[in-house]
Amino acid sequence: MHRIFHSIGHGAWMTLNLLAVLLLITADTAAYIPPARLHLPALLAIGFEFLVAANALFAFTWLFSAKKSWCAVSLVALLLSVPAMKVTFSSGKQDIRPEHTHSLAVLSYNTHLLQNNTPVEQNDLLRYIKNSGAQVVLLQEYAVYKNTKYPTFQQVKNALSDTYPYTYFDFSIHNQRQQFGLAVYSKYPLIHKTTIPIDTKGNGANYCDIVVGADTFRLFNNHLQSNSLEPSEIDSLLHPHARPTVSFNKHLTSKLATAYTLRTHQVQRIRQAIDESPYPVIVCGDFNDVPASYTYRQLARGLKDAFLSSSLLRTGHTYVRSSALPWFHNATFGPGIRIDYILTDPMLRATDFRIDRVAYSDHYPVMAAFTW
Repeated sequence: MHRIFHSIGHGAWMTLNLLAVLLLITADTAAYIPPARLHLPALLAIGFEFLVAANALFAFTWLFSAKKSWCAVSLVALLLSVPAMKVTFSSGKQDIRPEHTHSLAVLSYNTHLLQNNTPVEQNDLLRYIKNSGAQVVLLQEYAVYKNTKYPTFQQVKNALSDTYPYTYFDFSIHNQRQQFGLAVYSKYPLIHKTTIPIDTKGNGANYCDIVVGADTFRLFNNHLQSNSLEPSEIDSLLHPHARPTVSFNKHLTSKLATAYTLRTHQVQRIRQAIDESPYPVIVCGDFNDVPASYTYRQLARGLKDAFLSSSLLRTGHTYVRSSALPWFHNATFGPGIRIDYILTDPMLRATDFRIDRVAYSDHYPVMAAFTW
């Protein structure tokens, strides 16, 4: 630690510490300030985990210096960040209740055009779904085609029909070439299928009711506004020798700001539909936003996040750019973000949650088992 202070100097280290504290506290406000009103907190929330780690490092290094009191600066910031940390890192706290008699396994998966338009015969993603053990499957970025060189609507439906006889398709793009949007496959009957209008072309939100024995639940399938960043743009940022230009940074910031504004309005409509549900809800999908965000806080209000009771101190990254960082292959500790969720009514107890690290999409699928 003495080498750090010797090479950088106490004054410079204090300045960096104060900057890290300011950035973390600003990121903390992202959950409370609509991004349509102010974009900066939402942008900083993307790096919330990094900012927490940076402040923990500052607090630790000050303990081995002559100015130990400076340790309190980052500790205060970390204490203020506890609410955001509670939804970012799993606690492993299990919900202890008497034995339940009913169960349901739910899978949510952004399929990236059904494994990037892989024909049904070679499609490992479809085989994964059939073998997942899920009783209801909610899919985003579900794409089928007229051309039989790609997955067609009937081919995909037939491939899953023996396992999932009940379906709901909600296409935001529907033309002579392609159908693209959301899909639900279920072992149980699906009723009251309804699109939620969120004013977007390539994304979507809807709900349907699933009847499990004598119980009915309202399933929400969401693919909120995409950030529209090209894979090459993300990779260039993550590359260890990246040197983004000012114009490049402005370009990315503009894209993100537009997406945040649109998601703010989409969240309001989805939240209203959740509040109006006559049945207990299960809210799934690709939110395209992190747990420290306004999007997550609004949609998770009054609900339980199945991931948070899964195990101790996991980050649960569901989107990891391993192509840019090939030395990281671990969804728990590797750089990435958690943007795919399963949220439920408190009456449902999550008995299991997993993120399957399968390479069929640019997202990992999330699956939870519930009892009641």
